[in-house]
Amino acid sequence: MRALAALFALLLMGAAAPANQPSFSCTRTLSPSEAAICASPELSAWDRAIALFYVVQRKHSQITVAQQKDWLSVRDLCGADHTCLRRSFADWPGFPMVAPFGASFERPARYDGAGLEIAPIGSGWYAFSVQAIHIVFDQRGKILTANEGTAAGVIFITAGRGHFSIDPGDEYSCEIDFARSRDGWQLKDNGQCGGLNVTLTGNYRPFRAGQRM
Repeated sequence: MRALAALFALLLMGAAAPANQPSFSCTRTLSPSEAAICASPELSAWDRAIALFYVVQRKHSQITVAQQKDWLSVRDLCGADHTCLRRSFADWPGFPMVAPFGASFERPARYDGAGLEIAPIGSGWYAFSVQAIHIVFDQRGKILTANEGTAAGVIFITAGRGHFSIDPGDEYSCEIDFARSRDGWQLKDNGQCGGLNVTLTGNYRPFRAGQRM
């Protein structure tokens, strides 16, 4: 529960976590999971991202304090297991993101649009959320199904490129390659990030309000 209290303190003070540290102080007595997070740039980035996501989702009633407390309890059961901690972050109950937290980009399409939000969280790490949809029509133009694909987490960007994987080494893990383009981002997924025929792959340009995705 100490991480939750620290998060509220940061919010109330309007302070930001150190660029390469998690949202809580690493100089006090730490639990095994907290010590593992402090020792890992990736897990620290995940923690900063969840802190950012939590503040945004709370403002829009997409997660409750009780849900956050329950999630922290489950996260701490991982102890110092890096793989378990990464998975616990990926399973945060506030996903998928529905409220803006960073720069917005879109992959325009009439029936298969997608949106990307991304924000720097320090030391080359970025928090992101991407969502796509695939709509299937019958011969009369009536919607039969609307499948969705989503992914959210952290990526480390170097030389304009980064790679995201929920479970590295797992053939069914959602994996996405990110590359900066002139005015946006290019994404390429491995086909494991959404429902049937849904892809997050494409060119994402700055979002323009009022335009169809």
